[in-house]
Amino acid sequence: MTGVRIDRADGVAVVTLDRPERRNAFTAAMGRALGRAYRDLDADDEIRVIVLTGAAPAFCAGADLSEGVTTFDKPGSATFSAAPVDPPAFALRKPVIAAVNGTRSASA
Repeated sequence: MTGVRIDRADGVAVVTLDRPERRNAFTAAMGRALGRAYRDLDADDEIRVIVLTGAAPAFCAGADLSEGVTTFDKPGSATFSAAPVDPPAFALRKPVIAAVNGTRSASA
């Protein structure tokens, strides 16, 4: 499981970070899956916009540090980038909208 879910309807692709048990903490596998999703959706003529969100209860808690000290090791690639997603959302032809969810107050 990559922790990324894609739903398509009416020209809109909703890409969901889907690890709610870890508050959608971001892993390297999620970065690779998100990059593949971005490339595929950007090339799909049926999709007009991409919405990025997180499975409730949170958008993304940040980096998943469960790998310990190797979490931020530089891969052995000559094309290394500090960006966790390739391509980044800003490089796509289609707009990417972040639907950021978070904790609601008890009165909401």
